Amino acid sequence: MIPTSEADPTPFSLDELLGFERAMRNSERGQAARNAVIALVFTHCPIDLAEIAGLKRASVDLDARLLRGACKHGGAHEDVPFNDVVAEALEAYIAERDLLPADSDSLLLSGELVPLSVQDAQGVVSAARTGGILSVSTRPDRTMNSSVEV
Repeated sequence: MIPTSEADPTPFSLDELLGFERAMRNSERGQAARNAVIALVFTHCPIDLAEIAGLKRASVDLDARLLRGACKHGGAHEDVPFNDVVAEALEAYIAERDLLPADSDSLLLSGELVPLSVQDAQGVVSAARTGGILSVSTRPDRTMNSSVEV
């Protein structure tokens, strides 16, 4: 089980975790790849939603399996490792993202092709909750850092 935050250690169940990832992969056309990246980075990497929303396109190092220089709380920057599951999702999303006429160095873009805000990233998690995929008690503020440390 994966704890959802230090403040509220109630974990996601395995069914919730798998359902969340599946729902994000099956999101609205044009956003499924992005939402899969949010879900998989969120659940597989030691990084929270605000940090995910702030990722830059250039920070993704697929060969080394690292998010380079990810901005952590307090302004510190560090390399965040990711696994093959996350790498596959990033590869698929980046292939789609690089075809968009976006003028942004942000990794994640909104439907309007502007950098994804923290509130938009939280909305992805909230949509899973309101869709019955995550338990009612799983709020975006409880899901600030859901992953297991690598």
